Amino acid sequence: MLVKTNLLPVVLLFAVQAVFSQEKSDPAEQGKRLINERKFNAAISSLTKAAETAKKNDDVYAHLAKAYLLAGKSTSAVEAAANALKYNGKNVMALSITGYHDAAHGDEKKGLAQLDKAIAMNSGFCDTYFFKASYYKTKGDYFFNQGREAKSYEDYFKNAIEWFSKDLKCDSFNTNALFARGMCWYRLKKYPETIADMKSLIAIDASNIDAYILMAKAHDENNETAVAIEIIKKALTIAPADNTALANQAVFLKHQQAGYSEATKTLWKAVLENDTISALGHIAQADVNALFDHNGIRNNTALQKATELGNYDVVKTLLAAGADPNLKNGKGITPLSSTTAPGRDNVKIAELLLQYKADIHVVDADGRTPLISACFNNSYDVASLLLKAGADVNRKDGVKRTAIMGAIKSGSPKLIKLLLAADADVNAVSQYGESPLFFALDAGIEYLEVTYLLVKNGAKITNYIIGYANSKAFTEQLPFVEMLNKAELSAATRKLFDPMLTSNVAALKRALAENPGTPKVILNYMLMASAPLKDKALFEIIAKAGAERHFKMKGVTAQALASVPVTDENKDLVAQIWEDANKAKSTSKTVASNTTKKIIR
Repeated sequence: MLVKTNLLPVVLLFAVQAVFSQEKSDPAEQGKRLINERKFNAAISSLTKAAETAKKNDDVYAHLAKAYLLAGKSTSAVEAAANALKYNGKNVMALSITGYHDAAHGDEKKGLAQLDKAIAMNSGFCDTYFFKASYYKTKGDYFFNQGREAKSYEDYFKNAIEWFSKDLKCDSFNTNALFARGMCWYRLKKYPETIADMKSLIAIDASNIDAYILMAKAHDENNETAVAIEIIKKALTIAPADNTALANQAVFLKHQQAGYSEATKTLWKAVLENDTISALGHIAQADVNALFDHNGIRNNTALQKATELGNYDVVKTLLAAGADPNLKNGKGITPLSSTTAPGRDNVKIAELLLQYKADIHVVDADGRTPLISACFNNSYDVASLLLKAGADVNRKDGVKRTAIMGAIKSGSPKLIKLLLAADADVNAVSQYGESPLFFALDAGIEYLEVTYLLVKNGAKITNYIIGYANSKAFTEQLPFVEMLNKAELSAATRKLFDPMLTSNVAALKRALAENPGTPKVILNYMLMASAPLKDKALFEIIAKAGAERHFKMKGVTAQALASVPVTDENKDLVAQIWEDANKAKSTSKTVASNTTKKIIR
């Protein structure tokens, strides 16, 4: 007995694995599951594939007909049912579907007779009850949508509920029957019954958005709008872009706002107007977590707005009165993230929010944490505070950009150093292939300090190029670029050469990707342009990278120019060569860039 008890979970596990393994390779089984998950279009796709493989399988066609019918595609449903009956004239599901269609959309008497015939053929086949119930629901919906009096549709919905209940007695896991019965209860204004059915459905399928929406609507109609709003929030965590959920959320908020007390409405108005005295005077009597729409953004709280306006006294009083620091507005932004907005470095407010347990890991609609937002907004003090509070320095946003990428884009070496000290990953890569070094090199001369800082801290120059990592021509030049970045150049050299380095590194790499012959030309001009600097280390780096020491301009080689002192007699020639070299270098860069169409930024 002990052995059997221990083996049972293992046996069940293998059984479940076998079922899922079979379903993965069997589109028919997958389609049936998708129907019960109310993913009708996906079910149609799987069952169509199954029908193509097994062309004479009446069961597949019958389930395809069911998927079409539930998706509202009645013509296709009838065609699929006809195919099922062609291969098996006694297919009960196909008979039920054609019976339902005739009863609801054609010959009512004939359709009902066929439904009763299907039930008599196999009373244990649950779907026959479902389709008879669906007939009554369809008729009830028709009269309801026509705006008829309740007596014209109530009996239809009551009959539908009776038959859906028979179906559920036969198959308690039929989510489609649960949802349909819940809709009938809702039409009859039996909101507790609707809520009960939706709870049962969600217990079976916790990701069913339709169930959350209908349950929320029932709560709203039952004067429980606050509950409805919480339910719809849950739905939006599952499907953030669901238009039906968003539309219902807006309706619930309006209902809720209409019922707010005068103190709550006055508080909101005072906060918007930054009227501290009025706001403080109404907080005690107001609902401090009331939600309002403002400037097209939903779900704003008084705390959110007070934070955005930098009103410390109001924020402090709201928090003391129970305001929730982690409520998000319609863009997913919390008060803590609002302290990082451009020009609003509200460290005192951020400290206060953290004291009241503001979540430092919360993400907004773009997937950004408060730290990432602070770095993109160049909010050094808030970023420092968040790091001390334990914020993840390498957390990625919705497009896999990190805090250090934001700091580089905002142009703050001080902030970058702060993040590097916190072990920021200098080789992180976004979903677009961007690395911190990419942002630094792409920005231009102003970011040279950042570029050197990143390389010094281990940034790999190979991570800069996007889309060209496998280019042989580019790979051959990597040592050169790395040497340039790591070179201990003199101050005079850096001052003159940095603009060329910054502009050419990007152009050089892009050109190298698809113009294998171009690099040497660019290097030659770079060598000539660097020669007057008299920096031997720099000259040797460029020469070793492949530039020709005897490349001539104005009859003078780069080698000679590098070794000849600049005098009053030759300074004009040197200046002219410098100017021509830079022009030629620029032209070569332009030609290369024009032929390189795949520059990914």
